[in-house]
Amino acid sequence: MTKNIGTINAMIRIACGFAILACATARLARNPYRQMYHWYALLGGLKVAEGILRYCPLTALSEKLPEMKKEKEKTTSHSMSQPTADDAEIEAAIKQAVRVD
Repeated sequence: MTKNIGTINAMIRIACGFAILACATARLARNPYRQMYHWYALLGGLKVAEGILRYCPLTALSEKLPEMKKEKEKTTSHSMSQPTADDAEIEAAIKQAVRVD
């Protein structure tokens, strides 16, 4: 897993994560049956983990999306422009399978 966020961004995520986690824990101490505070605690924990590991899955996804779009366009335009040898072999196999003598 490669690091995809900087040091300052990681420190901010850790600080905000601990703040969210502390608020959620304080609220959970008063109202332990409220489900929303459990989600806040989970969110805070995830932010702390992202800061410690210096890896954010959403950042990684947003960095890969343009590459995935280019690759999709490349494969789509390639398959529509000229038939490849594989396409010719597939067509020949289909014709042979359909032909009943």
